Amino acid sequence: MSEEGRGITGDVEAYEMQCLPAAENTAVSPDVTDSEAELLEDVVKEKGTGESGDEGKGSLRRGINLLDATGMVIGSIIGSGIFITPAIILELTGSFGVSMLCWVAGMIIAVCGGLCFLELALLHPRTGGAMVYLLEGFSLKNRNKWTRLLGQLLAFLYSWASIVIIRPASLSIISLACTRYLTRPFYLDCEIPKTLLKCLALAIIILLSVIMIRGVKIMAKISTVISAMKVLTVVFIIIVGIAGVIQRGHFSESFHRPFEGTQISSAESVGSIVIGLYSVLFAYDGWDGIGYSVEEVKKPERTLPRATVIGLTVVSVSYILVNLSFFSVLSSDEIAGTKAVALPFGEAVMGKAGLVIFPLLVALSAFGAALLSFYLATRVIFSGSREGILPEVFCGTHKKWKTPVAAAVFHATLSSVYLLTGDIASLIEGQAATIWVFYLLCFVAILIMRFTHKEDKRPFKIWWIVPVIMIVISVFLILLPLTRGPGWTLAAFGVTLTGVPVYVVFVMETPWRLRPVFMDRWSDSITKHVNRTLNAKSAR
Repeated sequence: MSEEGRGITGDVEAYEMQCLPAAENTAVSPDVTDSEAELLEDVVKEKGTGESGDEGKGSLRRGINLLDATGMVIGSIIGSGIFITPAIILELTGSFGVSMLCWVAGMIIAVCGGLCFLELALLHPRTGGAMVYLLEGFSLKNRNKWTRLLGQLLAFLYSWASIVIIRPASLSIISLACTRYLTRPFYLDCEIPKTLLKCLALAIIILLSVIMIRGVKIMAKISTVISAMKVLTVVFIIIVGIAGVIQRGHFSESFHRPFEGTQISSAESVGSIVIGLYSVLFAYDGWDGIGYSVEEVKKPERTLPRATVIGLTVVSVSYILVNLSFFSVLSSDEIAGTKAVALPFGEAVMGKAGLVIFPLLVALSAFGAALLSFYLATRVIFSGSREGILPEVFCGTHKKWKTPVAAAVFHATLSSVYLLTGDIASLIEGQAATIWVFYLLCFVAILIMRFTHKEDKRPFKIWWIVPVIMIVISVFLILLPLTRGPGWTLAAFGVTLTGVPVYVVFVMETPWRLRPVFMDRWSDSITKHVNRTLNAKSAR
């Protein structure tokens, strides 16, 4: 602030008392100088608008508009998956026709799931996503101490699984994918050094943490720009596919015999098709993400429904058309013989230039997905801490930028450890079934809260049959991996269940004390030290 602004009065509080009445009427006296008006604007933002939350606590700032929210929906779903998974799905299903049916089924599941989570997000508009829904749904409005404990335990287990395994491991994998495609144009004929990949991935994680700490508006704008570029990339692929068909005068052989190659004569072949559907859902992963930003969205009751519908529609139509474009240019054998279908597609339509341009486009999509993955993870950590089921140190928000700085630093650190210590893709594969366990519980929570929260305002309400169908689908997706090699799935369940003793000792509120007194003193001391170091304020 300028010297003139600081010299308006020696007592800032007195100046606030003088100016706030005028601010409430949104009119400024003509005698007020530009410097005074600037100071008045700062005061109003902090004291009068509520945009920054509770003055006495750390809070999140509402800086996400409809365009940003829509970009976040699109960006959280479209990553590198659409450019990689078509080949995997074709290999599992055996034919173009069945693989396209899997993409349509995945679209329906993602849309139904996204609308279910939209109802939950607007019914309980607190950041945290599934953690908040489990806490509120299974606590039964705190009917008794046992229901409260059940809600807390399920919310804690979700936070535990997300924070310890799912989110940091996922971010490290997405970061590696981003660096792999970013460096591919420089290593067309040889293997990319693993050390280089990990160093660049570590730099990406650090960059993401800086963006996340600096402010939600900056993050949202970057996400919006990247999402727009993703959509343009998808449109480009679609146009190129159409142009290729027009130039050749016919579609590829896949369209003439769409179901050739699919076998349904055995349980194993049917199981492979279902695994193909499972892979499609990986590409659609992120449909649950919009609820994590509900506290940072402007006018969420209007913005979130529009952003969800627009975003899911754009993603769904894009995925179907992109697959049709891939199959219109490449044969089934060409697609099945590659790990990333975007690379041979780029070479087929653009020659050698496509081997440079398309890897960079895939890297950009992966970076956008990593940005949104980081965002969602920090909101889970922050919300869990604020709700009292995680240590208070994680709910510190930056005093100036109003972002969960402590959660961001913790997530970046843990993700970096995962990145540097080895391959965790197998554990992530098993953890996918664990995610669907929590999705299942969230769908059940919708039905429970139709009775326990009957009088609560619902800006959006989905038809009850939709969560029932999603419950059936979730059960199917949970049991499927157990029938085809349960090793990693059971290991993931085991990791999640290790959170039970942690909850009992460190979180659960009981008449008797299980947590040592000195741990409370340590926790308070660590929280104060971290908040002081990070210039943060606790939101609890």
